[in-house]
Amino acid sequence: MVLSFSTNPFNNYYAATSKEFISLDKAAKQDFKAENRYDLLPGNADSFATDLEKYAKHYGYGFLLSVHSTRTADPINANAFIYSDSIHMLETWNQVTDARIAINANEIWGSHDWTQGTPVGGVFQIADMTQARGEVGVANAITVLGHKKFLEQWKLTIMAHQVMEMLTPEA
Repeated sequence: MVLSFSTNPFNNYYAATSKEFISLDKAAKQDFKAENRYDLLPGNADSFATDLEKYAKHYGYGFLLSVHSTRTADPINANAFIYSDSIHMLETWNQVTDARIAINANEIWGSHDWTQGTPVGGVFQIADMTQARGEVGVANAITVLGHKKFLEQWKLTIMAHQVMEMLTPEA
């Protein structure tokens, strides 16, 4: 486990096989029950956004609600980037494009090359963590950068599951 100053257990790294991770993952996905369920109607947008924001704070995925528009490489560390010009998806309706979401998804799951990524056979390919990007080290041990990537991916799966759970079957 990586040391963290957060009291929220969802903000700490746990190995995927640890009992802590398994328990938290189950709580966030299998045991999660949305307080409200929504149809895809404009009149529901504000209360849907309020509920999602509440869950984002509790489960630690609030940072995923900001979609970055600019990425600048750190001149000293090739594996470090500065993200800017973020658009908060719940505060700025209709400003986030499908292309921008695809680029940010590729940053979390794909080749991390700040492109939309290329689906193979209609399916987006998930890229393994690599030594070249600094995510794994000696004997494929996950590095601090790898812990961060794992947390991003895990929290994105939590958010996706919870958003789907918040929608009615008709939606």
